[in-house]
Amino acid sequence: MLRKSYEILGIEEGADEETVKKTYTVLLKKYRGNQEKIDELDDAYNRIMGYYVVDEEEEKYAKSGAGKFKNFWYHYKVPVLVLIATTFALVVLVINSIQTVPNDVNLHFIGDLYVRDINEVYDDVYEHLTNAKAPNVEQLMLESETVLDAQFVADARMKLMSLIASGNLDVIVCDGKTFTYLASQGMFMPLDVEKDEEGRIHVSDATPRSGNLKLDSTLNQAAGKEEETSQSQTEKSEKRDDDYLVYAKNNLGEEYLFGIRLEESKFFTGTNIMGTDLTLALFHQPSNYKLAFELVDLLLNFDPASVETEDIEDDWE
Repeated sequence: MLRKSYEILGIEEGADEETVKKTYTVLLKKYRGNQEKIDELDDAYNRIMGYYVVDEEEEKYAKSGAGKFKNFWYHYKVPVLVLIATTFALVVLVINSIQTVPNDVNLHFIGDLYVRDINEVYDDVYEHLTNAKAPNVEQLMLESETVLDAQFVADARMKLMSLIASGNLDVIVCDGKTFTYLASQGMFMPLDVEKDEEGRIHVSDATPRSGNLKLDSTLNQAAGKEEETSQSQTEKSEKRDDDYLVYAKNNLGEEYLFGIRLEESKFFTGTNIMGTDLTLALFHQPSNYKLAFELVDLLLNFDPASVETEDIEDDWE
């Protein structure tokens, strides 16, 4: 390697120090502006003068693939690690976005009520609502008794406004006061409700019949004229004898059957839902119409304990 250094400077091997310095100075002036050549001259001069000594084995390793990688890793380790971490995070984000299934039906507990175990409700809905792949169950607390709860209430009110605007609502359970207020804002769907001989409650949409007023009816009401009681109104007055049905006025002042009391529901027995006059209602335009009614049927008529009892009996057999 030392011999090559003499060749680069163009002098005989073993030349004296004065000759080396003089030749080196001349060559620097000759190749001024050629940085690559100057670096080569510097390296040769330093080797001849003994300013540093490089082991030939080390130099050979440095020029090998492993040596070059080690040198690259030493200088660019931090940028490479940052790039790897960023790429990994992007890959995870993409995978999660692909795997995430949008909610296909929503159950919201809204108002001044408390659900001891919201996860238990979700588990029961997920397990027994067979046609739902990704149900959503959450609570929005709209009343606050302490300063600490104030922020939760503010967030819940904003969330409710967002849900109403986006239409991501289906089935709603709320206390009596909240039910009356939300009904007065036109939030709920008019219902037809019947109970069969076995005690099962059947719910259907009454919007096509009760939600649309004829033009002549509107004009007569504006003129202050009373009309004869229609068949649907007679049916509603008869249903008032059933204490599990809840009527309220909408944003137009029209009174309809909007809610069903939950006192008889066995679905929520183990979840300790606390509130006054707990009432079930449907959003006036459910995000998933079919699943919303299936969820209502589940909440009103299904008893999770019955399934558990059957499983135990099967095990004994």
